[in-house]
Amino acid sequence: MGPIHCRLTVLKDSEGARKVRYDVSPPGPNPVVIEAELRDDELTKSTIRRLNRFIGGKPDFCEHDDLQILGRHLYHILFDGVTAVDGARTNKMLGERFIETYTQFEKDFEEVKRQTGTDPEIRFRMTLIFKEGMDELAGYPWEFLYVPGPNNTGFFLAGEKGELILTRFVPELGTPKAKPADEKLTILVAWSQPRELGPVSESDTVVAINQLAENIKNSLSGKNIEVIAFPRATHDGLKRMIETKKPHIVHFIGHGQVRQGRSTIALMKPKEQLELDQAERIRQGLRGSPDEADYVDGDSVRALFIAEPPRLVFLHACNSDKAPDSLEVFRSASQQVLHANVPFVVAMQYEISNEDATQFAKTFYEKLGEGLSIDEAVKSGRNELGKKKPAWGHPRFGTPVVYLQADDNVIVKKEIKPEQPLSFTQACPYGCGKNISNDQTRCSAATCGQGRKFKQCPSCRKANPIAEPECLFCNHTFADKQIAGGLTAEGAAILGPAEEKLLLTSSAPGGGSIIAPQDTAAAAAQTKSPQTSGPGQQP
Repeated sequence: MGPIHCRLTVLKDSEGARKVRYDVSPPGPNPVVIEAELRDDELTKSTIRRLNRFIGGKPDFCEHDDLQILGRHLYHILFDGVTAVDGARTNKMLGERFIETYTQFEKDFEEVKRQTGTDPEIRFRMTLIFKEGMDELAGYPWEFLYVPGPNNTGFFLAGEKGELILTRFVPELGTPKAKPADEKLTILVAWSQPRELGPVSESDTVVAINQLAENIKNSLSGKNIEVIAFPRATHDGLKRMIETKKPHIVHFIGHGQVRQGRSTIALMKPKEQLELDQAERIRQGLRGSPDEADYVDGDSVRALFIAEPPRLVFLHACNSDKAPDSLEVFRSASQQVLHANVPFVVAMQYEISNEDATQFAKTFYEKLGEGLSIDEAVKSGRNELGKKKPAWGHPRFGTPVVYLQADDNVIVKKEIKPEQPLSFTQACPYGCGKNISNDQTRCSAATCGQGRKFKQCPSCRKANPIAEPECLFCNHTFADKQIAGGLTAEGAAILGPAEEKLLLTSSAPGGGSIIAPQDTAAAAAQTKSPQTSGPGQQP
């Protein structure tokens, strides 16, 4: 089995009709693209808006049923339309096709997990894409999508299933300019707490990020990790810090306000400006200290990142009675950051307690440190929040939102340590019931014949049939040219003369560098035959 990527694109066709385009890859080299009608009738949209307002305003009064009703309405919009292939209507709803594909994937996933006793680390990714003109729908809380099932066996797409990941993809904003680094991971934690707006909860997040740095240093043999704390962040100071330190992650914590109809983030006034304001107050005979907040609008927020866009921006809004608009402002700010060509943004769409925000940040950064992708780290954080009492009955799990502009969203690369060859056995991928021989060049069953030769993948070290162009387990691409003895040209370059009868064994490429553009979460053990179609039938 392999990873599945399901894309749902909401758009208007050439005639102005509102559609959902559904494509899945794999299975098959040429996946079928299916379109369905968008079921956004006014009653459904009114119900979603009402529930969304209730959840955002009274999160502690919500129950599982409220969230499930919201999730069912969201599901109805995307999945309850009749499908069409090449313009011809079919007798299936889009939801039926999706559930068939996911059910087969889940069945294969559990079988591999049963056979190996470990998490296969292969994922089913669901990506939502909203095209131009779909702004209202894009603003809905899709993280509460609920997939119905018989006898109350439904589930929330965002986090409740460990192998399923829900993200939002933002297309057509240009190619992100941020490049991964080779030597050092830099994390900038900035916060702003003007006295008149109340405190922010930055200390726990800084502790979590410092722990991430320590974990990475321990796991990656002391690779350089720098965590920079920037309290009392001013606009010019923050811009200068981003341009000089070139952080890969910027985690900002603060308040927002809507002022004169415009969304603004409250940064700190520079010391010089505060001194001038204080002098003016004295001149006017006023008591007390001047306000510390410097309110910057969306254009100024975007300007912070344009010159040196980081790889990830985490916007951490802190609400208070004096800054009730923080969440709305930070939602708007996330779009401005994306338009600055930042590839990945994590933000919150509802109010979240300090305890829950800290728990999410802790899990998120721990998973990044383990080498998981950003979207999987967000999924893990949602899962931890969802399991808190009442389990999946509080909107905290659907509060974090992740926006992607690129598929390669790994920040910290896993270090694959070299292993001694011949240290494990593997079932024959042809399904004959026997194991691969100890030298991993052939099957031990005579019935498999001389043609059943194998080559070892340098990435996951699993034995693959000799003719495979890609690893069946982790999708590593082998060199095209085959040479005598079943080795690829890639393998011959690594093996010495004394090892010519063995398959290649090597350490991870790059020696475990910290930043990597590729997703390494797909490597997994499994025993499926290469002659089967894999995790799902053709949708």
